[in-house]
Amino acid sequence: MVKGKETGVGGRKNEAMTPAKVSKAIENAGLSLTEKQIRILQFYIGGMSKSAACEAAGFPPTLSWSAFNHPKMAAAVGAVVDQFLTVEAAPAALRLLYKVVDDDKMAAGVRVQAANSLLDRAGFTAKRHEKQDDNTRDVSTMSADELRAQIAKLEAEMQDVTPDSDAVSGAIDSYDADFA
Repeated sequence: MVKGKETGVGGRKNEAMTPAKVSKAIENAGLSLTEKQIRILQFYIGGMSKSAACEAAGFPPTLSWSAFNHPKMAAAVGAVVDQFLTVEAAPAALRLLYKVVDDDKMAAGVRVQAANSLLDRAGFTAKRHEKQDDNTRDVSTMSADELRAQIAKLEAEMQDVTPDSDAVSGAIDSYDADFA
C-alpha cells in the first residue's frame, strides 16, 4: 500500500469510505457495534449487497434482513452516510460545480446552472436580496425616526374594533336561541 493512501473495502485506492473511515464514523456517532456488525457495514458501504456483506462477514446471507433492521445497525448506516456526505461528497460536488462555472469552454447555460446551484447551496437566493418592505424590516436595524414613522403609519391604518353593544347583545341572543 502506498503511504498516505488507504485501500478501501473494494480494494481500490482513494476509496471514499475505507474500513477505517467507516469505523471512525461509527465511533464518532457514539455507537457500539460488534466486530462482525462493523465488518458487515464496511462491506455493505463498500458496495456489496446486504446478503453478500453478511456472508463476507461470516453470517448466513439469510440473516441480512435482521442484521440491517437492528436499530444500532440502522443508526450506524445513517452515521456513516452522513459522515460521507458531509466530509467527502459535498466538498467534491462543490469543487465540481466551481470547475464548471470557471470553465470558459463549457456551454453558457451549463455554467449558469452550476453558478445558480452554488449560490443556492450557499443560501444566496434572489428573494434574499430583494428590497425589503418597511413592514418586514427587523426593528433592531431601524433608526428612532424610522420607528416613529412606522408607528404613525400603523396607527393611521388601525380601525376601531370596538363592537357596538347592541350588535353584540343581538348576536348573543341569536346564539342562545340556536341552542334553546
